Amino acid sequence: AFEQACVDKASENATVELPNGLIEAELDNQMERFAYQLQMSGYSMEQYAQMMGGDVSTMRNAFRPAAEKQAKISVTLEKIVEVEGLTVTDEEIEAEFETLAKQYELEVSKIKEMVPAEEVASSLKTRKAVKVIVDSAVAVAPVRVAAGIQNKVLVAMGCGLPVVLTSLISHAIPELEDETNCIIRDEAATIADSCIRLMKHPQERNVIAKAGYELVCQNYTWKEKMRGYILGR
Repeated sequence: AFEQACVDKASENATVELPNGLIEAELDNQMERFAYQLQMSGYSMEQYAQMMGGDVSTMRNAFRPAAEKQAKISVTLEKIVEVEGLTVTDEEIEAEFETLAKQYELEVSKIKEMVPAEEVASSLKTRKAVKVIVDSAVAVAPVRVAAGIQNKVLVAMGCGLPVVLTSLISHAIPELEDETNCIIRDEAATIADSCIRLMKHPQERNVIAKAGYELVCQNYTWKEKMRGYILGR
C-alpha cells in the first residue's frame, strides 16, 4: 500500500505527455481483464452493461479515468528508467525466470517459451524504478495554523521515512531535534529545499530516517506509553 501510494504521488506530480493511443491501449487491457472476470462469473460484457442500465460504450467511458491514471504511471516509470539509466543483467533475468518457474511449478525452459526475456527485463526495470521512488520518499507536515497530526508524523517515522515538518508540529513531540531525527522548517521555500536535499543525498536521508525510527521505538511503542500505569481489574 505504501509503495503504491508513493508511485501514485510521483505520477500525479509528474509532467508527461500521454499519447491518446497509449491511453486507448490501456483502456483495451482493462476492458479485457474485466470481461474475463465477468466471463468467469457467467456473464458477458453486454449482459453486465444492460444490468447496470447502460451499454459497453458507457462502461468504456467509466474505465477511462483509471486507464489514464495507469498510463501516466507507466510513462512516469519508463522515464525514471531512462533518466536513472536503470539496467538489468542476464543474471537478474535468469533469476526471475527461476522465480516464475517455482511460482507456477513449471520448468524454467517452459517459462522461457511462454514469457519473452524482453518482457522480463522490462518488468525488472520497472521494479527498480519503483524502488527509486520509494527510496526517495520524504514525509512532509507543513502545518502552520493548526496542530493535531503528530500521530501521523510518528507513523511516518515508524515506517522509516525522514520527516520534514514545521515547528508548530515539533512542539507536540518533545524528542524531535532538527537535523538529527527530523528537519524543522517554517517557510515554504526552505521546506521544499529540505525535501530536495534529502532526495538528492541518500546517506543523509537514511541517517535522519533511522534516527526518527529509533525515536519512535524508544518513546512511542505501547510498552513505553503504558510504562508507569498500573493495570488491574
